[in-house]
Amino acid sequence: MLLNAIWTILVLVLSHLGHAIPHYSNTSFNPAQHAALDPCDGINASPVLYHTYGEPECPPNRIFNYRNGFCEGWIGATSKRIALPSARLVGTIFTRAQEVPFPLSECHSPMECTLTHDDTASWNWGIGFQGKLKLAFKVGISGGYGETYGMSDGHSWKFTPEPHECGYFSFIPVKKTTCGPFTEADESWWSGFYDPKTHVDFCVDQVWKVGDKDDGVVIFVKINCID
Repeated sequence: MLLNAIWTILVLVLSHLGHAIPHYSNTSFNPAQHAALDPCDGINASPVLYHTYGEPECPPNRIFNYRNGFCEGWIGATSKRIALPSARLVGTIFTRAQEVPFPLSECHSPMECTLTHDDTASWNWGIGFQGKLKLAFKVGISGGYGETYGMSDGHSWKFTPEPHECGYFSFIPVKKTTCGPFTEADESWWSGFYDPKTHVDFCVDQVWKVGDKDDGVVIFVKINCID
């Protein structure tokens, strides 16, 4: 009886592990492990999910001048408005994004469920900035602004679901959210820029990548076909 109980527990553990395959993962759940490294460069350290990084940990490319209340330096004249961001007040955080199902991956018992390296899942969160806002965040805030779309490659994976069980393969990407103010001003031909105004707490999401791959995990979502 004891051996049967141990075997049952082992089967349950293996079944659970088999339904969440790490996929190009470069994130960490140990804040102390990468404390001395740069967690926001995507090269030398892995970010900790759901941990808010401040300006010292994830420094912006452009610095906010606390004395005059504006961003230092001016960039990218766009028509008659210019913008420059910094990362004051709010920081950077890495979280799981909305799941992205692999197309045509639905399957049910007794057929075999399969996923291959050639299968892809793509998405577009539909969030973005135009004009001066896009320019500002792309150049200045905490390492740059990335578009909110991406694509994940599949894994070689197959198994047979239990009776009356069905589901689909899905990808859960990791996203990077950065927040901070930006300064804009009118441009005149006789005096350069004047009447600057600072707008605070603008946040943008971007896909977090490991090399040229979108970071995240591939999972199989089980559904009870009877209900």
